[in-house]
Order: sequence, then structure tokens, then C-alpha cells
Amino acid sequence: MPTALARSVDARTLAATAALVGRSRHLDRLTALLAQHLAKLHIALLVLLLVGGRGPCGRQRRATGLRIALALPITMLTVGVVGRLVARERPFSVHKHVTPLLDHTPSRSFPSRHSACAAAMATIALPTEPAAGWLMALGALGLGVSRVYAGLHYPSDIAAGWLIGVVIGIIARQKEFPGVSWP
Repeated sequence: MPTALARSVDARTLAATAALVGRSRHLDRLTALLAQHLAKLHIALLVLLLVGGRGPCGRQRRATGLRIALALPITMLTVGVVGRLVARERPFSVHKHVTPLLDHTPSRSFPSRHSACAAAMATIALPTEPAAGWLMALGALGLGVSRVYAGLHYPSDIAAGWLIGVVIGIIARQKEFPGVSWP
């Protein structure tokens, strides 16, 4: 019954957000900005980790950044394969009552690539770089909520993306890479 529950949550959330969109120009604008640009926070944090700094802490940050950089293509490939298997269109292209807050192609919706990547990054960073990890986790939450509100994803797209990202992040944390130490 998880599929029936997901469909019910998706339908109820779409109805609720469709009723909200257009009521507040400021909320719509803020949500559209978050949906479009919040992923850049993750990239900025990744760059800071890769730059690292001096000494053992800098090496640890670079190792964390390297793990993230290695996990991201795997995450995107996994999302792409799952997306081709499921082939679900975006809410705004299927439901006429859903108004997209951003221009976007009606391509694949499930699972959310943005959410998967954000979750993988946060999962990898949290144990050794908690400040960056929590910022990434909060960013993942904000990104997911804003992309649902913007009509780009169903909640189940976001949840599936988070699940994929967390699993890949856990694997990447445990995998040994030559020259990369993980305490």
C-alpha cells in the first residue's frame, strides 16, 4: 500500500499548493527563487570543502569534498535510470490546476535529481563536517519543499530522491578510496 499512500499524499499536497499559489506574490517569488537557486548553496559548500584549508582539518574537509564529488555522478546516474523506468511527467504538465512558478520542461519528475544530490551531499558531510552537513540538510529540505510548491515535483519525487541520496551517501561514507581517509 505504500504506492496508494504516496498517491494520496501527492494528490492532497498538489491540491493544497494549487490553492496557495497566487495568493501571495511575495511567497510565490521567494519559493520560485529557492526552487531555482537553492542548489547553488550545495555547490558553494562543496567548493569550500574541496578548498579545505591548512593542516589536518583542511585535509579532512578536502576528503569530505572528494567523497561528495565522487558520489554526485553516481547519484545522478541512479536518478536517471530510475527516472527512465518510472517515466513520470511533472505535476504542472499533467494537472491543469497546478501553476508552475518557473519555466521548466515537462520532462521526467520522478525521482528528484536535486533532492537526491542534496541528500547525498548532506549524508556524506554530516559525520565529519557537521556545520556544512546541516546546512546541506536544511538546504535539501528547503529545496524539496520549494520545488513541490513551485509545481515541479510531487512529494513522492522528493522522498524518492532523498532516499536514493541517503543510500548513496551512506555507501560513499563507508567506501575506501585510495588516498582518502575517513575517521
